[in-house]
Amino acid sequence: MTSVRQRVAFKAADSDDEGENRVLDEIEQEDVIESMRRENEKSSQQSLFMLRAIISLSIFLQVVALLQNNNPVDPFFARSAEARGEHHEPSTPIPLGQLFAFSNIVILLDLALSDWTDFPWLFKIPPITSRVAYGLTAIMPAVCIITGQGLPNIIWSLFTSIIVLLDDFIRRMLSKGRENIVELERSKYTAKGA
Repeated sequence: MTSVRQRVAFKAADSDDEGENRVLDEIEQEDVIESMRRENEKSSQQSLFMLRAIISLSIFLQVVALLQNNNPVDPFFARSAEARGEHHEPSTPIPLGQLFAFSNIVILLDLALSDWTDFPWLFKIPPITSRVAYGLTAIMPAVCIITGQGLPNIIWSLFTSIIVLLDDFIRRMLSKGRENIVELERSKYTAKGA
């Protein structure tokens, strides 16, 4: 006995079904890539604007800490304690706090200059790498923990480390976005004469 195969009738695909499986021609591919490039550029500009605002605010807070030799976060803890009906003792100054504030200002200025300029560095000094920035900003929290500083000082000491982490994360994401666009351009399908 022979098995009989049943014929499957051809069905025209609905216009809605084409979406994901349709192969784009070269012009359509270029339009899609250009659209993605514009969206990536717009997103990158927004991210850099927010990063610049955060770094600028951080530099301002570090300058305040340097000039006043106190913790700018401490008043928030005082108000929180007052709201709970508790008394809040002002934080003791962080050992070598002004030195740490100055080094944090230098690190944040380095981040700002590397984000805002594409020009060679003054005196040909290369920018601080993220690993060095992580290491330098980890010293102050370690000193605060070792010397038994209170929670406001520990949080303040971690502030610049968090900014460095945020800067590094955003830079990596922007770089990844540019790499994805380049990879997409390389993977364009070309069918000349087809």
